Amino acid sequence: MYKSFTADDLRKFHDFAPDYTVDGMLVVGTYKVQKEVDRLKRVIEPYNGTLAQHTHEFLSSGYEVLVNDKRLWFFVVYGGTLLSEFVHIGSMLGSRKNILSGVCGGLKKGAAIGDIILPTEASSDGSSVYMYDRERKPLQPSDPALRASIKTSLEAKGLTIHEGKTITCQAMLGETQEDVLGWSNDGYLGVEMEASTVFAVSNHFRVPSAAMLSVADNLIEDHTVLSENYEDSRGLRESVRDQQFEVAIEQLVA
Repeated sequence: MYKSFTADDLRKFHDFAPDYTVDGMLVVGTYKVQKEVDRLKRVIEPYNGTLAQHTHEFLSSGYEVLVNDKRLWFFVVYGGTLLSEFVHIGSMLGSRKNILSGVCGGLKKGAAIGDIILPTEASSDGSSVYMYDRERKPLQPSDPALRASIKTSLEAKGLTIHEGKTITCQAMLGETQEDVLGWSNDGYLGVEMEASTVFAVSNHFRVPSAAMLSVADNLIEDHTVLSENYEDSRGLRESVRDQQFEVAIEQLVA
């Protein structure tokens, strides 16, 4: 079935040239597509980079980015379903690094808004993981070397880093206070929607992958998007997300 499609099959279906390849992927977990596209434009400007929206209908929510003679793919996706297919296709077309940049809800007491969580592993969640990990392992690992390199770059910017496992939950509005307490007690540092998908698909294709997630709200401390001071941190959150993109591009064009 579809899993048997070759790279050449995918090139033909998506109207790519026979020798079309991808050097790396940056994916973002959010629904605010244009905001993240504008952010990327700012970040690649010093490289004289360019980006163009994919013309094929299926890929049209994503972009091809040219930076330092590297062809990168950029997708903004909320949750794992479409994300699994985009990472699958990009990995088959030669991606050498897949990076997820986004936000998470904090599950670690004392983690501040704007701190960065680097998942060592993410909990498996749904068919977007288990179709690639047929052993159904409970945790999907990120790549240690890529994660360490990202950590060094983030620390050079003065950002506070927390490393540990995250919980992938693709039904945010279904989360209860009991879920949050349980996850935190089990040692998860944050809850997000995409990391396990990125890791599982990438690991299947043996492509190094990593994620950097800034703490947008700290759920274990009862701080949510409805908290009175949430808007006060907007400037900080946006600045940190710009820096996440800067590090991602630096890693992908290295």
